[in-house]
Order: sequence, then structure tokens, then C-alpha cells
Amino acid sequence: MDWRLGWDCDVSTCLEAAQQAEWSLAYSNSEACELDRKGTGSYYTPTDTAAYFWNECFSLCGFETHNDCLDVLERYHFVEPAVGAGALVFALFQKLIALGTTPQEIAQTKLTLIDINAKALAFVKAEISALEKSWDVKFDKVSYICNDFLQKSSWLDEQPLFIFGNPPFVANKRGDRWKNQFADFTEIALNATNDDGIIQFIVPVSIAFSRDFSDLRAQMRVSGRSVALSSFDNIPDTLFLSGKPGSRNTNKANSQRCSILTVFPDERPRVLTTKMHRWAKADRQTLLSQRPIYFDATDYLFDNQIPRPENYEIFNFINRSGSAKRLRMFWERSGPFQLNIAGVARNFIGIREDNKPANHKLYFRTEEERILVLLIVTSDLFFDYWRTIGDGFHLTLSNLSQFPVPKEVLSEATDRIPFGDRIWVNRKQYKKEKAHPNGITVSYDFSSVALSLIDSPR
Repeated sequence: MDWRLGWDCDVSTCLEAAQQAEWSLAYSNSEACELDRKGTGSYYTPTDTAAYFWNECFSLCGFETHNDCLDVLERYHFVEPAVGAGALVFALFQKLIALGTTPQEIAQTKLTLIDINAKALAFVKAEISALEKSWDVKFDKVSYICNDFLQKSSWLDEQPLFIFGNPPFVANKRGDRWKNQFADFTEIALNATNDDGIIQFIVPVSIAFSRDFSDLRAQMRVSGRSVALSSFDNIPDTLFLSGKPGSRNTNKANSQRCSILTVFPDERPRVLTTKMHRWAKADRQTLLSQRPIYFDATDYLFDNQIPRPENYEIFNFINRSGSAKRLRMFWERSGPFQLNIAGVARNFIGIREDNKPANHKLYFRTEEERILVLLIVTSDLFFDYWRTIGDGFHLTLSNLSQFPVPKEVLSEATDRIPFGDRIWVNRKQYKKEKAHPNGITVSYDFSSVALSLIDSPR
């Protein structure tokens, strides 16, 4: 392995330079205006995330040996549509070196690098020039194009294509085909690649569940290739190192919840998906250095999304409960008994007593029905369900309404209504307060005494 260390060190230097250059390259003026950064979606990829990006891509595609690398470099035209500071390019070189590829072989990569930021392209070009001098090679198949990838051009004509990158997360204008620009990038990549083509993108996790991108999910499913999503939350640690410092909202101030999307040739097209990973900073290295567990969601029919299964138990429960009653059947449009459920969640489903608009106000004819829904919504089963089909932060009315309630779950919850009465009477014991700029929010966290419905026979 010693003969690779010098080459790896050279690429590591480029990677560190790319990460350090983010601040200067992400802003187009010296005042570093956050609105300016947001407008271009310039949130560049950290080095450890870039390494995970390629480790996972190569594993999914079955590229495991030096010969595999040579075949990939020979066959594919690599295109990065928003190259930024080049972290993903240099992480690709690092991955190739780890599998035994020499600088001379890497230098033959057919590579087209595109960005609307001329400074970013110049930076990447200078770093590759430094590698040329250090390695005594010539990257004579690399093209640098200062242009908008959305203006499709001749650089997508050569097949098969390997399109990779971290496309900008930028809201589109009202009336555009997609609500966010990353979807335009993804659709172009899907249409540009043939059956042998590969796409590897970092995208917002909303690609997995939002109705705004249901057509995009459909396009991925019918592409004739497998689709894999590895998903990441944004609290307590974040996939991107830079957030939105101008925001006072904790959730918005952290970087976005993301999925790493892989579309790749496969003998049997599948849909593979991971849980929504959460991790502490101390666990970051461990998380990003090992393979995630994928669930096969090819035959998932519960709703029109790609789930993020919290565990096998909840995944099987959802798949088998499509014909069960839904929780919506237990409340009314109005009634004498009310239950207020917080519209956001993190580590528990919060129950509240105020009537603020952010809460979901459910009405019931009887106290028993109210306690029944309280027990179900605060159960471990519902929490894992929300982690599987929710966005990791918002608890929507649809999330509540569509929760399946098979006979076994209903029976167990009904039997525990007297217990639910007691915890509600003693709810002050479970009070939690959270301070925010507009005051203090009071929630009741019943997770410590929640029903364990995951073990219910199904």
C-alpha cells in the first residue's frame, strides 16, 4: 500500500483546499450575504461526505477492484453539472487510488466539469494542474465549461454517461415545472443517461416523499435501473458543515436534510432505501465510514413515496397494513373532546393544550376515543411510523390521518384506555418546556410511558 500514499496525500491536499475554499467561492461579493449564497445554492460538499458519496456509489454499482475501475474509466464519460470547489472530483480520484488505479490511468478520465461560477471552475482547474505537475501526467480529457447545466448542450451526447454531483438546492419561480432546481438537474440527468448510465447526486430528502416530486420518483422507477436513497437528518449533526447563519430558527439554521441518490444499472431494477440517519458529532466518522442498511422497497405500495424505514418491524407493519382502518376514522369534524398534537416533532410526539395554529386540533365524540388516539399517537409504533414516512421534523395531518390501525393494535390500545386516563390526569409529570424567540412552548412527552405496540402480534 505504501506506493499509493504519496498519490493519496496529493489528492487529500486538493480535498482540504476545496473544503477551505468554500467560503470564498460560495459568495459572489465580499460581504458574504447569505441571501446571495442561498440564491445560487452554493453549499459545497465536506470531504468526509464526499468520501462516503463515492464509497457507496462504487459498492452499489459493484465496482470493487482495480480492473473494475479501469473498465469504468474506459466506458464512461463523467459529467459534474455543478462542480463547485471540486470536492467530489478529488474524492473520486482518491477512491480510484484506493482501489489501485495509478495517476496515469486516472489522467485518462473523460471528465466534463460545469459550473456557472467562473471562480470555482478556475480553482478546480488550478488544483488539477497542481496534480499534473506532482504526478507528471496530463489530464487531457478534462473539459471546463462555465455555463448553466440546465441549458442542455452537446456535453451530454457521449454515452454512456456517469453524471454526479451536489446540484444546487434553489427554489424555482412559481409556475416552473419543479419547485426546486435540484429536480431540474435530476430530470435532465435521467433523460440524458441511457440504460447503462449512472447518476449519483446529493439531493434534499423531500425527493423521497413530497407530492411536488412524485412525477420525478415515477421517472426514476421506470428508468430501467435500480434506485437507491441513503438519507440523513440535520440534527444533532449535519451532513453539510455550513448552515444558514442568518436564521434564528434552529431547524432552518442547520443544513438541509439530504439523501444521496444513486441510479445504476442492475440485473433486476430495485428501489433501495435506508432509514433517516441521525447521529451525534462524535459518531460522524463511524457513520460515514461504513455501509448503511438498505431496505428493499421495490414492492412498497402504502403511499406514493420512497420510505425511510426506521427498522424492519415498522417497515413490515406498514407493508402489511394497507387495508387496515386509518386513524382518521376515530375523530370528528367537531365534538366536545379535543386533543392538540404538535405539528413538529423530534424525539417524541408532543401533546399540547393550547389552540395555536401550529397544532393539529382533533375532535371526538367521547373521552374514550380521545384517550384511544392519545395512546396510539404517543406509542413507539406511531413514532417509528412517522420517522419512516415523515420528513424528520414536521408531523402533518396526513401523517396522522393515514396511520394504519389493524385489529390487533386497536384491541391492545382499547384495553389500555384506563392507563391512558391515568397518564392524562397526571400529565403535568410529563411536561416539557422549550424557549424560543416568541416565548415558551409547553408540550407533554409521554414517551417514557408510551405503549409498546411494536411487539403487538400482527
